[in-house]
Amino acid sequence: MRVVDQCAAYFSRNPYHWFKKLDPMLITGLGRSYWSGDVCHLDLVQWATDPLWSGLTDVQRNELLRQDQPFLLEQLGQEHLRLVLVNGRTALNGVADAGVVAWEQICRVSGDPDTGQPAFDFYRGERAGCVFLGWSVNVPNQHGGLAARSTLAELMVEHGRPALTAVDGAAGPQADPLASQGLHCTDRPALIDLLRRWLVNTDRPTLGDTSRFGGRPWLTVATSAGTVQLNADTTRRAISHVVRRYEETQAAPWTVVANRRGRTNKVLVDTDPSLVTGWYAYLTKSVDVGTEVR
Repeated sequence: MRVVDQCAAYFSRNPYHWFKKLDPMLITGLGRSYWSGDVCHLDLVQWATDPLWSGLTDVQRNELLRQDQPFLLEQLGQEHLRLVLVNGRTALNGVADAGVVAWEQICRVSGDPDTGQPAFDFYRGERAGCVFLGWSVNVPNQHGGLAARSTLAELMVEHGRPALTAVDGAAGPQADPLASQGLHCTDRPALIDLLRRWLVNTDRPTLGDTSRFGGRPWLTVATSAGTVQLNADTTRRAISHVVRRYEETQAAPWTVVANRRGRTNKVLVDTDPSLVTGWYAYLTKSVDVGTEVR
């Protein structure tokens, strides 16, 4: 039970930095996040190895895949998953070799020398009503892989969201990207992108549900000064101003001032606080007045 509990709470503790490279793509493409509790991670093989996977022989890797295949199929069959994403050629081949799904190539994405994005293939499959999407580029680890995130996010909107909205009853790309409390953004650009899509896809007056208590944290973002919480009662007008201001100033740093109780954790996005009335963003720990938030 301790192992199960540790796995279930993994993203509320100190997850491996590998996931932070994937999360902006999930937020943009699906309106989901590892940190919001509605995305999990599955391994083809359940064991950490020494040497690492890349250092094992083909015989060793194939034997590990063979031994853990029944458990993987049991997970996929019992967890009522609607969408499974498979990252990288090795995982694509592993899923196919394990008999999990048969891949159909949807498209070939050309490389982009300007961004460094490599060319890659995008695949789709289906098993027992669950949609599988996979791509040959290893986003976190391959050279240029991070540059592929925006293209993959667009492909997720087209091919992944329908698998989720079939049950959610939401309207595809118009679904509220912040419907769930607890989303975490890995940096300020990811936050601004999320807020921009929220403005386009909803008409809500506040960021989150304020029926119980508006001053509760609704989402968080990692910054140079620490984790910033954005409260549920943050207004639409303030969000619109912040998004526009961020774009106009080319990501100029925000600053920290004292809140009404004297704690130095309030995050300002403009030199004139009156312009951003309704922006309720606070660091989870106090820092020096004037600290820059990037």
